[in-house]
Amino acid sequence: MLSLTVNDLKSVKEESYVNNFLSQQFEVKQDKTNPLLDVTFDGYRIMNGDFVSPTPVIHLSSKDDNQFKVQSDTSTFALFLKRPKTITYERIQLNSPEITFSAGEAQNNTA
Repeated sequence: MLSLTVNDLKSVKEESYVNNFLSQQFEVKQDKTNPLLDVTFDGYRIMNGDFVSPTPVIHLSSKDDNQFKVQSDTSTFALFLKRPKTITYERIQLNSPEITFSAGEAQNNTA
């Protein structure tokens, strides 16, 4: 519920204060659809067990149908990498010089 009161402290003299209040019920719907994520290594989609060059260019693209969660900067992303023969995931800083972020078309909500 959204409630709004105007001139609550009665700092402006009015004949009546009964019309200075608004209350409105509204509903926020949950986003149940995940964004579509596409990952390529040197331009190829790989499967588990495929060979990858020792220094691949990894390209991630995301498309989200949610028009209210715009993918215009890195604030909506978290990137983790698990290196070979390790058990933990390393968080990759998106402001690293090795990372390039670019927002795509706003109407398609891509990045």
